[in-house]
Amino acid sequence: MTGWSTRALTAGTFLVLILCAAAQTGAQIPTALRQKYLSTLELFGAERYGAFLEQNKKLIQSYPDLCQLYEKQAEAYHYAGRPQEAERFFRRRLAADSTDAITLYSLGFFYYLERKYDEALPLLQRSLQLGVGCDKIYIDLADCYARAKTPAAAVKFFEDFVQRDPNNPFGYLALGYLYQRQSLWDKSAEFLQKAIDLAPNLWRGFYLFSRLEVVRGLYREALKYLTRVDTLTSKDVNDPEVFAKIDARRATILSSLGNLREANTYFVRALEVFRKYGVWPELAASLNNYGTNLLSLGEYRRAISVFTEAKEAYEKVNYRKGVGFALGNIGNAYSKMGFLSKGLEFYRATLAIAREVRDPNFERLALSDIGETYRALGNYSKAVQLFLQARQVAESMANKWVDGVILQNLAELSLDLGNATQALQYAQQSIDAFRQAGDQRRVAGVLILLAEIHRDLHSLTEARDALREAETLAQRIGDPALRLNSLLLQGRLRLAGNDPGAAVREIARARTLAHQTGDAQAEVQASIYLGRAYLKLNRLSVAESLLQKTVSRAHEGSFVDLTWRAYAELAKCFVLRGKTEEALKAYHRAIDILESLQTTTQNVPFYTDFLRDRIDVYVAYVQLLARQDRLQDAFLQLLALERNPGFAPNLAADLNLRTAVPESLKVFYFALATRLQRTHAALSRELAYAEGKATRKVSSLEQQVALLTARRDSLLSVFRQRYGYEKWPAHPRSPQAVTAELHPHQAVVKYLVGEEKTSVFLFLPSGMTYLELDTPRDSLRVALRPLLRPGSRPEETGDRFLTARDLDLRLPALSKLYRLVFKPLEPYLAGVRELTVLPDDAL
Repeated sequence: MTGWSTRALTAGTFLVLILCAAAQTGAQIPTALRQKYLSTLELFGAERYGAFLEQNKKLIQSYPDLCQLYEKQAEAYHYAGRPQEAERFFRRRLAADSTDAITLYSLGFFYYLERKYDEALPLLQRSLQLGVGCDKIYIDLADCYARAKTPAAAVKFFEDFVQRDPNNPFGYLALGYLYQRQSLWDKSAEFLQKAIDLAPNLWRGFYLFSRLEVVRGLYREALKYLTRVDTLTSKDVNDPEVFAKIDARRATILSSLGNLREANTYFVRALEVFRKYGVWPELAASLNNYGTNLLSLGEYRRAISVFTEAKEAYEKVNYRKGVGFALGNIGNAYSKMGFLSKGLEFYRATLAIAREVRDPNFERLALSDIGETYRALGNYSKAVQLFLQARQVAESMANKWVDGVILQNLAELSLDLGNATQALQYAQQSIDAFRQAGDQRRVAGVLILLAEIHRDLHSLTEARDALREAETLAQRIGDPALRLNSLLLQGRLRLAGNDPGAAVREIARARTLAHQTGDAQAEVQASIYLGRAYLKLNRLSVAESLLQKTVSRAHEGSFVDLTWRAYAELAKCFVLRGKTEEALKAYHRAIDILESLQTTTQNVPFYTDFLRDRIDVYVAYVQLLARQDRLQDAFLQLLALERNPGFAPNLAADLNLRTAVPESLKVFYFALATRLQRTHAALSRELAYAEGKATRKVSSLEQQVALLTARRDSLLSVFRQRYGYEKWPAHPRSPQAVTAELHPHQAVVKYLVGEEKTSVFLFLPSGMTYLELDTPRDSLRVALRPLLRPGSRPEETGDRFLTARDLDLRLPALSKLYRLVFKPLEPYLAGVRELTVLPDDAL
């Protein structure tokens, strides 16, 4: 699933927290003080705030002009929960000298930490006027002004400031920060450049520039700016906190470049410093990013532990939004492990916090994540509702980037629903929004989605064009994750175009890149497709060896949704190699894994929808059992398959009405019930396509549902009154239990449409016969198209077929369909006068 991404959150909602932390400290600590200062800071990191406060007061007496000492004093009072003691300490100093700029700043900074922005603002402004020697005040004042007033008011204040003092680089630095805070990337770059032009050694300017390029997706540029920060701080700074923050920033950039293991070495080093000296905001943010890397590497349990520590760090700084982020990431870990319901619990807790803090962007993120989970569960109508709700929340933000994200979600969901035309519109709108927002990385990501949509529409040329553009952007940005997705989709397009040789080359490149970047999940996914390509090339021994290893890797990584796919692909390989028993075992393992997901969804409708896309595994298993003359096992598996309402036909129910009911009435009832079920499904899909709006087609389908429901209820009433029928009998235990109820002139045909072949279960009074037709699903849908109303799709339901008069004009198409699915049955149907046909898929 597109799920929770800490890096995406860092690029947006974490902005203020990280930037404020980045600006803290950084002046040169006197050599004589440094060791004593660091040992005192260890008391802070151990949360021994009382001991720290007393020790730090002595340092302040010795070094009354060192800004860091006052900042840490304010922080200690804040985290220790001693506001009255803090006010006494700072007010006593101000009583002695009301123009003490550093004390005015420190008290203002304390109020800022306490979120008393109205009280903090005049103190910070006054300290700036008096020329406080803490250049960090410009960032603090900018952020405090935006919170106490409005972001626009803060911008106006600093615009006036630089007009009065055009040679002060810190005014431009503050404007660059404020515009970055509002996601106005180009304006931020303009003012940061002015600050650097005036002060070429201003390391904070380069640091903010590095942060800016990360959110713009220009990671190599971000790394260049950070290298410049390294050079400048190595000369002028000897504060370990600053170096740790640079390590954390480098780790974040390397993560975005796909170098996860290298990034983690920097994260671990930074986290050690943050814990030791109590840099809680940076500790929390870095833990979240580190946990995201662990997720990508498949280390889910470790990730949950790291996110839990992040949550505790956010609670320490009383940052409720951060707590919500950590909870969302824990939910993401559980979702990746296959525990989707557990993931939902954490996502809902995140949504509650988002509404508590009244942050529309945060709420939009939480709604989207819940929607992604319902999408992964197959509950598409619920997912549509949530995405549309997220879009409604986002409208108040008037933010193109946010619009792009939601449109991308809707495009992915429309593709899942089979509405590629609607998906195409959403994807194109999403690309336009991201282009306007200046996020090239997101543009590349949606271009890959666009290629997927074109593939679904059989527009392979357009798909390759979109991929080429995405690849160009990915290389320019230097994002291996995008390149990996692009290569993998190119390989799949080659497979779809029946060019397995080229597919092997593209997918092998993707697999190598996934291995190099440490993305274990992507490596397993690529291995599955590579195995499929080898099967197409008839390199069966190579495919078997690869898929055996892939199954093991999928198990090791707990990649549940990939594990069953690997088993299914391995089963196909065994079939081609004539290893029938091994194939049956592999299919059985795939099905066991899918069935185990029922315990994680804890909801039958979700479960059946979730399995609908996985039906080919079940069909292949049934077909293989039947080919081996294990008809009893095949029959029972068929019943197990159809007990899932998500698989439209219901053989067990269809075959079990009492024989006292006339066969013609049975057939009429089941035709009616099946049509009602499928019209209901069509209505749900159409409501999703129409985004809940009342269209002409929605109204037509609603009328059909009402009419069919009335007819069905009327017929059920007849069943009850005339035949004493109250409920469906139990499922039959064997084919013989079905055939025993048939009269000599009756027969039942059950179709099961597979990816490559169509199975026919023929029930006659003499017993059950199994036939297999060389009619793959795609061929069947092509044969049906001439018989549908214009604009309909074979998989749709409702009144999609042409009228009888129109069908008369299409006798060749009808004849072709007859030859495909019915003529092979003729030799078995001599003497049959009543035939019940139970269709499947497009039939």
